[in-house]
Amino acid sequence: MGRIRSGNFGGMLRHCQHQPGPSSNTLSSILSVNRTHFSPASSSSIEPTPITVAYNLAYTIENPKYLSHSYRKKPLIILHGGPGIPSDYLYPISKHIKDRAVIYYDQIGCGKSSEPSDIKAYSIENSVNDLEQLIRHLNLKSFHLLGHSFGGIIAYELVKRGLKVAPQSEVTGNADMSCAMGTPSIFRTRKCLSLTLSSTPFNVRQVDEESERLRQTMESENETSALTSFQKIHVCRTPDTPRPLQEAFSKRGRVWHGTEVIHYYVAQDPDTADDAANNGAETSTCSNIPAIFLTRGEFDFVSARHSQESWKELFEHASAGTACCKTSTLAGCAHYGMLEDGAQYARTLESFLSECGGEEPQCQSQ
Repeated sequence: MGRIRSGNFGGMLRHCQHQPGPSSNTLSSILSVNRTHFSPASSSSIEPTPITVAYNLAYTIENPKYLSHSYRKKPLIILHGGPGIPSDYLYPISKHIKDRAVIYYDQIGCGKSSEPSDIKAYSIENSVNDLEQLIRHLNLKSFHLLGHSFGGIIAYELVKRGLKVAPQSEVTGNADMSCAMGTPSIFRTRKCLSLTLSSTPFNVRQVDEESERLRQTMESENETSALTSFQKIHVCRTPDTPRPLQEAFSKRGRVWHGTEVIHYYVAQDPDTADDAANNGAETSTCSNIPAIFLTRGEFDFVSARHSQESWKELFEHASAGTACCKTSTLAGCAHYGMLEDGAQYARTLESFLSECGGEEPQCQSQ
């Protein structure tokens, strides 16, 4: 039996009850995004040639009437996991969030978005660039980010870029289109109010290895089917596979998918120390880290060490302990808390956004 991967859930599709997807209060559209990758050097050129191609990025907005910049509750952008598992399984979150715009999108390579056949078109960096283009396209001035599993990696990498952006007062000309320190510029005129990492691995390889050890332990204890038991206990604990999850896996990507393509990922501190060293200055810390929420299921295969403790250490180190960083463990849930107990998932999220998300007085770090 092969190694258990966080994206490998397709063999567990059982009879299920219907759960609704996007409601009638929905806006769906397509955004053309540009991705650049390099072709191999040819006989006529010793250098790889950059190739820029436009792809279709499908997105959905629940409660679009609340996108107004003046509305108190700011939009929430939710990023799906995988890589390659589209947003269908996340749609039920909107059942519990009635007074906030919620934005979903299918990352390039799965769902309703384009799926390039060239593996060179894919990378974490390109996925972050796509998210930037979507934020600019929707003209979001302030927003919240929630990334589930792999989606949290994309969300964190976007926020990390923003931590190195020069203040708006130091930028001349068109602040939204200019660049400083080689960093994309959306954060000079836009603000991420909070970052929620939901069951997001800090170190992908270590999570895979830990999951495999757990499966082997179950196998040694003469479980009838270690893989099925692992999935029922540590992946999704509902009696039957939820319909939104079935739908997501039916539309999963075929080119860039599963943790094999991101096995190298280990979260890194924002490069503030390197920047300071290059400038001959003392090591600096980040004072503009948004409020952080680290959540996982009680039985999640992404352990507390890899989804909460390591992330919290990173943010506390980067901010010298000043970041508002909260954690929550969803009782009775595993990896798909939004499907296992949607009310609990949304309730803890909204509580955090109200307390620490820049819409109410800031919280104290816990």
